Amino acid sequence: MYICISIYFQKLNHRQEIRRKKEREREALILMFGLGAIIMIISPANKHNDASPHDVKASSLFSHQSPTLPRETVFPMFLPRRRHASVASEAFLFRR
Repeated sequence: MYICISIYFQKLNHRQEIRRKKEREREALILMFGLGAIIMIISPANKHNDASPHDVKASSLFSHQSPTLPRETVFPMFLPRRRHASVASEAFLFRR
């Protein structure tokens, strides 16, 4: 009887540890993505004049010169992958 109870509590503790670990991992991911987003938003505004034209467009978003820029200008992760775009264009050429 004592052995069964101790095994039950060991399994219960193990499940709680796994749950806590998953919660910590989720919190770390949220923090990491949040910090990444903040850095991506702030960093184009802090660029100097030696920045590329892409960065200049992004920094103009923060100076309110061009408020209607697409989000691809500020967040390059929304751009389509070139690999897929080239495959699609090759498929389009072969269809003709």
